[in-house]
Amino acid sequence: MATTASGVSYTPRTWTNAVGDQCVWAVADRLRYTSWPKPVLLYCHGNGGAYNYFTTSAGYATLRDRLIDNGWVYVETLGGNASHWGREFAMASYAAAAKEAAQRHPLGTVVVHGRSMGGTVASSLAVKPEYGLSQHVVGLLLESAVQDMYDRHVVRGYSLNGQYPEGRPSQGGNSSAFAAAVAPFNPIQFATSLYSTMPVQFIHGDADDNVTPGPNPQAQLARISGIAPYADLVLRPGGTHAVGESAATAFVTPAWDFLRRAQNLYPIPFVGSMGGSATSVRGTFYGGRWKVGVPLTDGAVVDPGDPEVPPDPDEWNYANLASHYGDYAELATAFADYQALADGPT
Repeated sequence: MATTASGVSYTPRTWTNAVGDQCVWAVADRLRYTSWPKPVLLYCHGNGGAYNYFTTSAGYATLRDRLIDNGWVYVETLGGNASHWGREFAMASYAAAAKEAAQRHPLGTVVVHGRSMGGTVASSLAVKPEYGLSQHVVGLLLESAVQDMYDRHVVRGYSLNGQYPEGRPSQGGNSSAFAAAVAPFNPIQFATSLYSTMPVQFIHGDADDNVTPGPNPQAQLARISGIAPYADLVLRPGGTHAVGESAATAFVTPAWDFLRRAQNLYPIPFVGSMGGSATSVRGTFYGGRWKVGVPLTDGAVVDPGDPEVPPDPDEWNYANLASHYGDYAELATAFADYQALADGPT
């Protein structure tokens, strides 16, 4: 069991998916036995990352805590290989992880978060229907993410760890053969029409000399602007490719803002009653969704479960309300007595 900085306990649970990769899913323990679909973050790690990188990385502690504190579920896995570079087996592994997690707990729509190399597989999962997940994805969050493998491998000479041998002269490859081989998996080569319904948030360090901004987020943003329902780039001043910078406010703040907007989870304005007096709650509300997705869970969930004591029903009540009215941490701030809120608007 783990605990967020605000004291919310959660238990990362592991299993092996249908393609043989270890996976993790986590939700606040107090929400374990609730029945409404939760918003989902599907995390795709960078080159050399482990199946549980998001769970164990200190750099993601702040974002991880935000998700758990606010009723989200996160899911992660290996992607078939620690250095998969967006190959088809990676998409199969991540899609299996998301769908299998939805058999363990009620899950709603998904924001896919890709870091570095993970930007390749995240992009494919979000916009290419052949991998079976895009209908569930309502947002694509790209952190220091690779968008052009041709630039990385051919222009800049970085290894792709044995993937795409068509690019290696020692194996008879050349740049033209590489460009053709990588095209189905290289986001910069995707048809821009694939982004016509997908909100995209790039967050990148302007001093990143590993995945340079120009050929990656900036080039991709130029291609999809005006096509995607939302596309934006936050360039972090002085930001590099260092994994520890995922903890920086310059990443966490725009990432969290995008995640909630993509899931339409800003508080919805309503008028409630507290202590017999009418109280108006007016949060920031972005009317309408960028994209309406299909929840991952369809029908009842049979939770294999652990022998745990279900949480207090009052907490279920409050969290259930929050699942409809937005971010329950913000609502708790607005109302000192959240039990009164739980018994309020319906």
